[in-house]
Amino acid sequence: MKRAILLAVLLLVAPSAARAQLEVGLDAGFVLHTGYENSDNVTQLSIPTGWGRVGLPLGGVLDFETLLGFNRIGSGGSSASQLTFLPGLNFLLGDDGAYLRGEVAVTRTAFDGESQSQFGFGGAVGLKKAIDDGPVSFRLEGAFVRWLEDQDTFQEAFNQIRILVGISARVGG
Repeated sequence: MKRAILLAVLLLVAPSAARAQLEVGLDAGFVLHTGYENSDNVTQLSIPTGWGRVGLPLGGVLDFETLLGFNRIGSGGSSASQLTFLPGLNFLLGDDGAYLRGEVAVTRTAFDGESQSQFGFGGAVGLKKAIDDGPVSFRLEGAFVRWLEDQDTFQEAFNQIRILVGISARVGG
């Protein structure tokens, strides 16, 4: 199933990648993790949080974008790292810069040589406005992701809410 989804995404992206029109950006904001199924009293808030963004236009009303996040914590001889990958499709809502985004979510966490993955799905609503009609855009996005339970690695399901403000630029093409 995972390979089929990846293949479908690659087939959507291939024509735009050939034209080499990319949008790259950086976003910052906050992320709230809540709604854990087994740990009712756990809430995690990250301020600030940083994300990288890479996008490809797919046509007049559709863009493919990926958010990338990376965290690393080290103390003494121990370390933990987390790579989060959120590919999605933006459905553009007219000429005012508003969009709706559907996304899948994958995170890979490593701690002292052990690693595990978790998957989720979600959506976002955003606004992207060009600055002075140039290649640089201002962006505001709010999103919700439901991370799924993985009983094999003892990861419980939870909700993620994120609010991001960012800047991006079109390059190439």
